[in-house]
Amino acid sequence: MRAVRYLPLLALLLFLVGCGGEPRLDNSSEEAFQKSMERIRGGLEAEELEKFNRAAVRVTLSSSVGLQEIANDPEAVYRRGREALDGKTAAEVIAAEAELAPFEFAAAPAWDAASAAAEEVKAAEAEKKEQIN
Repeated sequence: MRAVRYLPLLALLLFLVGCGGEPRLDNSSEEAFQKSMERIRGGLEAEELEKFNRAAVRVTLSSSVGLQEIANDPEAVYRRGREALDGKTAAEVIAAEAELAPFEFAAAPAWDAASAAAEEVKAAEAEKKEQIN
């Protein structure tokens, strides 16, 4: 009988523990998705951020039917990708990409080239700022 008195306290404790932890992607709206993406990215180290970004792109692209769909309705691909990422933590997104790993990712060389180009742009911008100052 005494244990029954502590049941509401135990339920509250379990609820509070469940609310903590890693941030999850929220696809309830475009704004919520963007904010949750920023929150996740802001908490990752550079190496994990690179893994997460790549995984998010791969999971998003894998959720589409094919190149025809991408060409015809890129917004549908984006929406379907957001649905595939909804509720996942960074670790879960990276794990979802690992499930895709046995398949060759045709865009990998393009991704690597785009990442390198982005780094070059960042370096050039930093150099330009130094010259101005």
